[in-house]
Amino acid sequence: MRGSTRCTKETARRLTNGSKCMGPGCSASEDRGEPMLEMRDSCERCKAPLPMDSKDAMICSYECTFCEKCVSGPLKGHCPNCGGNLQPRPKRIKK
Repeated sequence: MRGSTRCTKETARRLTNGSKCMGPGCSASEDRGEPMLEMRDSCERCKAPLPMDSKDAMICSYECTFCEKCVSGPLKGHCPNCGGNLQPRPKRIKK
């Protein structure tokens, strides 16, 4: 289960947002008790605002979050943290 143990890598890689390594096989995320995307509210590269209903938010499978402008430009469609591809983030409606 994701988040059940801490990353055992001796030198955990730092993500651009300051959180611990979440590369392939890493389980450094906190266990939230339910499967849910961590909806980050800004681009990890340029800090552009990305509210929950943003059409410009892009994520990788580890939930790293970037704006469409950074993804289509300097990042060339790949996450700088894990190397995975970036896809449009699902939208969440505020309750």
